[in-house]
Amino acid sequence: MMSERGINAHWVRNINHNPRISFSINNSNYEGEGRIIDSTKESQLAAQVSEIMNAKYHWDQGLIVELIHHDLLFYEKLDNYDT
Repeated sequence: MMSERGINAHWVRNINHNPRISFSINNSNYEGEGRIIDSTKESQLAAQVSEIMNAKYHWDQGLIVELIHHDLLFYEKLDNYDT
């Protein structure tokens, strides 16, 4: 997702303060975490999101924010677990 107002958007400020979020997609509600994507450190991800946004909306100049569903966070932590 992209923020047109960048870091100045209230919802982005909220994520900076507390990354716990709730969001809806197609009338389904989810809880998870939000994080701002650093396009210099995650250039490949930023390029992919920008390409998708440009193709669909003809606009890709916003701040990229990732919304992660709690179930995905759980599995990501399992994948990164070092035994």
